[in-house]
Amino acid sequence: MHIIKNNGIIQKIINMSNEKKIGVCGYDKAAIALERLLDRMGVRVERFLLLENDIQELACQDERIINLYDLMYEEEKFFVVEPHYDRVHIKFKNALGDLEYKEWNDFVHIFNNAIHQEVIVRFTECIDINLGVSWNQDEDGFTIYGDRDDDTYTIVTLGGSTTYSDQLVYAKCWSELLYYKCCQNGRKVCILCGGMPALDSTQELVKFLRDVIPMKPDMVLSFSGINDLVDSHGDFNDYGKGYPFAFPRLKVKMDQLLKDTQERNPLYLGRKSDFEVEDIWILNKKIMNFVAREMGIVFYTFLQPMLYCGDYVIDPEIMPKLEEYRKNDRFSFMFDHAQEFRDKIVSQIQNEDYIIDFTGIFDGCSKLFIDFAHVNEWGNSIIADSVFNHIKKDICCDRIGGRS
Repeated sequence: MHIIKNNGIIQKIINMSNEKKIGVCGYDKAAIALERLLDRMGVRVERFLLLENDIQELACQDERIINLYDLMYEEEKFFVVEPHYDRVHIKFKNALGDLEYKEWNDFVHIFNNAIHQEVIVRFTECIDINLGVSWNQDEDGFTIYGDRDDDTYTIVTLGGSTTYSDQLVYAKCWSELLYYKCCQNGRKVCILCGGMPALDSTQELVKFLRDVIPMKPDMVLSFSGINDLVDSHGDFNDYGKGYPFAFPRLKVKMDQLLKDTQERNPLYLGRKSDFEVEDIWILNKKIMNFVAREMGIVFYTFLQPMLYCGDYVIDPEIMPKLEEYRKNDRFSFMFDHAQEFRDKIVSQIQNEDYIIDFTGIFDGCSKLFIDFAHVNEWGNSIIADSVFNHIKKDICCDRIGGRS
């Protein structure tokens, strides 16, 4: 596991990517972990910057690897990120000084002991046999807030990266903020956050059946929608619509395995479905609700807010980044069909009181979204407050002190 300590630095890198290309010093585990982290936030690392001796010793070939001093020949300016420990940092810092790069203006050093490090981004990629790629958290894919005792009301939260406990920016996730909200209102709760980056509602259903049901929680909260919309079209889902259980990241791994083993048999993706993406999302939630109720678990799902759906005031500062997303085949469909996706779902859930439309909770607001889906801590606090208002009747004081 490689730990990236973050005190708003990740957000600064994201902001700087709108003005400059991003270069990372080194090509080791720290640099690769940082690249993957930034990639999840839509930021491309354009160069890996090494010193001459490092390049000579490097066996791996990557066209982005250049000598750090070659930055002077680049046509466009770079913002350089140095993710190494202090003893390695010194030689890079001296080299950046030679290039007249100024700290914070032209480069940033993540492992700086002078920075008060409050947020730890745990970035460990593993292969999930059912779901594809997962990111390890505190315990079996869950981050735990509070202590789970016999007299504690236990809540599991599910979703994609917008529910994930490590928000990749200097922000508490909505599950953590919900935990504080419950505690402030006298509720003794334990919240297990099971959100995972890129999970859509079908993967969420699998995780719910496989991991959550055996945990026997009192309540399950699902916060999702955008990953279904994003991954239903475009080059990311390169084998086309209609196979909701053929998870893209797992298929990539399987394709590589078949290639490595020279296996000639084709992958079977399941029987093709004629369901639209909205129908799949609703069906998955219905299954989750039915199973939860049968197991005595309270279940709610929240259709999450997203840009270009509702009356959120888009900040001019993020428009350049949004335009880049719009050019990407994976994301372009979302921009044009977010409102349609929401309207189709809402028209079909009139009698489903466990499905709550949250797409309007940011109406009239601004300065919340940092990209097409993720929000800052202020946005997460609005989500937590809205969720609490919906569930407080179910976790009222007379139920705390004994599990239902």
